[in-house]
Amino acid sequence: MVERTLFYWSRLFNSQLKKGQNYRNLKRTITINILNFDYIDIEKFHSTFGLYEEELKIKLTDLMELDFIELPKFLKQQKDLEDSLQRWLLFLIKPNKEILEEIEMKDPTIKKAKTILEFLERDAETVRLAELREKAIRDEISRIEGAREEGREEGRIEVAKKLLKMRMDILTVINATELKKEEIEKIKSSMN
Repeated sequence: MVERTLFYWSRLFNSQLKKGQNYRNLKRTITINILNFDYIDIEKFHSTFGLYEEELKIKLTDLMELDFIELPKFLKQQKDLEDSLQRWLLFLIKPNKEILEEIEMKDPTIKKAKTILEFLERDAETVRLAELREKAIRDEISRIEGAREEGREEGRIEVAKKLLKMRMDILTVINATELKKEEIEKIKSSMN
């Protein structure tokens, strides 16, 4: 997660300058990670990181900011509707109607965002694109899980080969690798 965040932050930061421009033209670049899982081992739901001198904790520059917002931690705490960030997070997680009305009254930009979202939900092309994006995400998750399973299978085969080279009996190899007897016999015959 950190590596990916730094990668995307650096691409945003780097894309600001065109050939021949002065480094002084660089603007503050902020990444915001809204996570649906706990990631940072602290209690607060919003963590902000930057570039600091390690011992004295003196900020080197404000050009870099990495924000992590962990929704499970946010959901566990008492909500403060006076806090703008908390109002937006509540909006993002789709609160009940009463809370939504209250945060809309406190923050007109949330009311405007809700109106825009309602409009987009009625647009067939936007809905189609959102569904395609969701499908692509699910496909990628399946691909990754499949690769992990394939890697585990390859690992089991390698373990089976090593155990067979050590002249372990087939029952021991079955118990150690969870491979089927036929698979182990096939591996054993290919080793001869």
